[in-house]
Amino acid sequence: MEKTNTFGKLVVAGAALLVAGAIVFLVGLGLSGWKFSALSTVTYEQKSYTAEGEISSVSVEYSNADILVVVDEGAERVTLSYPVGFDKVTDRASAVTLEEKEGKLTVTEAPQQFWFGFSVQTPAFTLTLPAGEYADISLSTANGNVSARGLKVAGTLALGSENGNISLSASEAGKASLSTKNGNIAIEDVTAETLSAESALGDIAQAGALEVGTLTCSTELGDVSLDKALVQSAQLSSELGDVTAHLSGVREDYSVTVRTEMGECNIPSYVGGARDVTAQTSMGDIFIAFEN
Repeated sequence: MEKTNTFGKLVVAGAALLVAGAIVFLVGLGLSGWKFSALSTVTYEQKSYTAEGEISSVSVEYSNADILVVVDEGAERVTLSYPVGFDKVTDRASAVTLEEKEGKLTVTEAPQQFWFGFSVQTPAFTLTLPAGEYADISLSTANGNVSARGLKVAGTLALGSENGNISLSASEAGKASLSTKNGNIAIEDVTAETLSAESALGDIAQAGALEVGTLTCSTELGDVSLDKALVQSAQLSSELGDVTAHLSGVREDYSVTVRTEMGECNIPSYVGGARDVTAQTSMGDIFIAFEN
């Protein structure tokens, strides 16, 4: 038994020394000025595009890029600045297709299989829109952040990322959908008939004004927080995290349902006004307050 314990201790000690050595090695490389980007065979070239006709809808599906939307009061046409990846070893390039059809601009990236696609920086995709109302806008990236401000969308506004943060501010939409599997979601000064925000690993936070008919905020690991939100109906949930909601109006305006398995709650469930709020968490606290 003693020999077994000694062997186990030696294994643990050896593993600890190995990890420590790797950390010291990497720190030493950084201090010596060695660039980790040298490992990458992928470079990016920025290209530009100007829409030929009037655009009422936009769809962007990218594999690796931070997507930024800019609304320009002085712009007359929709313009793009988009990255194209090149593998220096195989001379392969990611395939980016652009199509205009019946007022809809569709941009799709179908990347080639790069030899070693390590990259320290995420390339930038910038969509510049003339001011005005659009029918639908859908922007998604597998790796990168998506940020939009100043949009006015009559139909559906969808922002999505597999690995990245989502930010929507100063915007109006009929239906807004914000989703990420690994990242935070930030909402500020948004008006919509319906709004859904979903994250698997990340916080969902709202600031400024929010006026929504039906609101859904859901995260598996993270907090949900609302500040001065005016909602007709809200479903707020977190598996492992807190739910905090400061709601516009008075307590009597709302009917509230709260559920928590392992956590504290500052308010009981009750039936009141026509506005309804449901807050639930498996492991976390619930705090609901009213503006007046």
